[in-house]
Amino acid sequence: MILQIVKSPNPRLKRVCIPADFRKGDQRILARRLIETMKAHKAYGIAANQVTPGPLVRIIAVTTKEYVGAMFNPEILKKLGGIISEKETCLSLKGEYPVPRIQQIEVSFRNIAGEARTIVFEGLGAIVVQHEIDHLNGVLASDYFDSAPEIS
Repeated sequence: MILQIVKSPNPRLKRVCIPADFRKGDQRILARRLIETMKAHKAYGIAANQVTPGPLVRIIAVTTKEYVGAMFNPEILKKLGGIISEKETCLSLKGEYPVPRIQQIEVSFRNIAGEARTIVFEGLGAIVVQHEIDHLNGVLASDYFDSAPEIS
């Protein structure tokens, strides 16, 4: 089932998500629906607070060279390398936003089966994961600067 994308300025996007529990069936279902919704929109990532219906929990789904699937409670353990700034798009926003990101990060999380994972993401993968973790913390790409976005 494809979930509805929440658009800014919906206050749901500014809410900080609570820890997720992979043992709860409704949250595993949400994780699967996030993956389906991300694929339907041909996106690299999506966060639980970007869709409705569903609880405001710390679940994201990503498609990167390092990992494809849902991530429960992702946490950046290490920031490696320098800062890069690429134009980012977002399912919840119009336009493109140049956002400074760390080019390599080490992230811990649990997958949908509850297995603990630690993966190093780099380049585009690092950008996607940081973007989605920002969503879980109520931060949008547009929050990084004051000027109007470039329209593509």
